[in-house]
Amino acid sequence: MKARTTLAGGLASSAPKEAYIVRLDDTSQAKREIPIPIKDIIDRKAADVPLVDHDILYIPNSKKHSTMLTLEAVVAIAAGSAIIANVIR
Repeated sequence: MKARTTLAGGLASSAPKEAYIVRLDDTSQAKREIPIPIKDIIDRKAADVPLVDHDILYIPNSKKHSTMLTLEAVVAIAAGSAIIANVIR
């Protein structure tokens, strides 16, 4: 059997620093949010937070990352339009 190597990196600079577990309380049936300090867990400054049945792990989108994706799309469209305009001439 061939050995496999896996590489992992840290958080990207645009990654959110916190996530949340949405957990249903057994007695009151109320939902509560438990903050998860992603960066601290990766840096080994905080312990892992265990998940239990029916937990929902919510990791919000990064606004910085979303903005970068939008800018990349705008640049791609502009570049494509410039190429088409030069071909048509």
